[in-house]
Amino acid sequence: MGSCGASCGIDRRRARLQEQAVARALRVHGDGSAGTPRWWPEKDAFAPAEVDAVAAHFGTVLPARVHVLRDDAMPFATWIYVIASTGPSSWVELRDGAAATVPTEPEQGLRVGLSSLHRAAALQEFAFTGAPADDGVWIEERRVAGVEDRRLQPFVRAVQGVLGARRIACLDAAFLATELGPEGPSLWAALFDAAPMRSCAGVWIETPKLT
Repeated sequence: MGSCGASCGIDRRRARLQEQAVARALRVHGDGSAGTPRWWPEKDAFAPAEVDAVAAHFGTVLPARVHVLRDDAMPFATWIYVIASTGPSSWVELRDGAAATVPTEPEQGLRVGLSSLHRAAALQEFAFTGAPADDGVWIEERRVAGVEDRRLQPFVRAVQGVLGARRIACLDAAFLATELGPEGPSLWAALFDAAPMRSCAGVWIETPKLT
């Protein structure tokens, strides 16, 4: 019989982390049905100060702009945008009201979700485009399931390194696509985001809000 090498340990750890994620999702959603969560922890899995520290850490290991998006309409996770740009502003910051200048180029990067319900993270590739007009600007964000653009692999490795150093489990997109039950949400929807992984959304910002 062959000996079990380091890969066996990695596989066992991955299986354990996945089991823990499923158990937490089932606790939140009871019998696995879609709808309003049946349970919520007394405190979010990540305090705001820790989210900020993780975001700052990303900024020290990557040539990127990093923006924390906190949105009450998205209570399941706090999202950190790691933007593959070092320009003076970004589309996501402009959309969030945190930038006063309009970027001139499309941008892409990683959207890192830190779940409010479970101490785990998810990575998702995003791309932004903008269409300025005389009276405002149209900002559009496209997201995919996981990471498809191989040019982002150095970012993926760096982000995973930061999460690993901070003992934050990183759950992959294929696993998060698993459904909790026949009529239940996916693990992605249960722990991170009600919106589908692959999605596109746009917003119009009027000129008076820009400088």
